[in-house]
Amino acid sequence: MDSGASFAFDDTECIAHLSTIASCSIDLSPPQELSAACKSFIYSQVTYQGCINLHKTDSDFRSTQWRVFLGFDSGLWRENREVLALLDSQGKLVDSTTY
Repeated sequence: MDSGASFAFDDTECIAHLSTIASCSIDLSPPQELSAACKSFIYSQVTYQGCINLHKTDSDFRSTQWRVFLGFDSGLWRENREVLALLDSQGKLVDSTTY
């Protein structure tokens, strides 16, 4: 954590706002009234990489199950007869599953 975390001990508005953010969520638009130090902390630490840094030593971090959250509020795939394919950046198949 960088020195921007020093706000945490006396910035009650920032602490209150941080407590409203779900675990490993990203806050792209913190309230304007938050202090500059708080917003700096949010932009530098409340990120995907920040979540990884916080949890990478958890015993279950490197499990065989991965979850991807795409922000949809409804199902993305069919209930059955679906093929899911994971491709790398060159379009090569990494893994697939059928159900």
